[in-house]
Amino acid sequence: MRSFHKLDMASTKWLTTHFLAKSANRIRDLASLPIAPGSKVLDLCCGPGLFIPHLLDLVGPSGHVTGLDQDPISLDAAHQRLKAQPHENWDLRHVSLEEEFTGMDKYDVVLLFNSIGYFPDPFDVIRLIAKQLRSGSVIIIKDFDLESFFFQPRDASMWAKLIVPAKGNNDRDNPVSFDNFLGRKIHTLHSAYQFREHTNDTWTQLMTFPFNQYEQEYLWRNVECLLNQAGRDCPSDVVEYFKRFFFPPKPEFFSYTDAMFVEVEYVTSLRL
Repeated sequence: MRSFHKLDMASTKWLTTHFLAKSANRIRDLASLPIAPGSKVLDLCCGPGLFIPHLLDLVGPSGHVTGLDQDPISLDAAHQRLKAQPHENWDLRHVSLEEEFTGMDKYDVVLLFNSIGYFPDPFDVIRLIAKQLRSGSVIIIKDFDLESFFFQPRDASMWAKLIVPAKGNNDRDNPVSFDNFLGRKIHTLHSAYQFREHTNDTWTQLMTFPFNQYEQEYLWRNVECLLNQAGRDCPSDVVEYFKRFFFPPKPEFFSYTDAMFVEVEYVTSLRL
């Protein structure tokens, strides 16, 4: 178990792999969001800016998208991605955690995609943002919950023996400093503030045989994350089962012609 390396789920490489594994559905998913042409959008914790080109399509040349992040390496990758855009209606800013939640009153939409789980109190984050925004502005949060992952074939008892210790260590000894079981909870974030309205939705991703390289890495890296989080509380037979099933160089799961993976991401839109 100790041979597994720590998975940095905020790294540019991982976020890019994550995005590419799901890229087929992203344009459709983003088009469902309440982002109108001409909107001023803040992508909070934007990482390498993977969503920003699609957001620019939604806001059009009369709108604007700002990306904020505290990681300069991610922001450099975002700048390289965005410099070919036809319009200069975007900007990127390097900020500290203390600066992140200031100066938001000029935005129509604030996005937190797969990022709110890095903060100790998501409800407090939403309150801090909501207090600054104008009436009619929207906060949109998206995140996932590793417990809701479904893949077939699998041994359900082995999956349960992995999930239970991983959840038990989620708050106590999480090696990636991220709440991996937050997704379903974001549908309750509307209670953090007196919002005028809120809507909840889900984005579903289906991956089937033959899996491309990004889908394969996305799957086994998430399993690796769970094994790291479960730590010594995970039985050795469970560790060996998932290593055989998912990990390179010869993962068994990806050889089954009927293999499939389904992920549900949770989305909530909060309007002031």
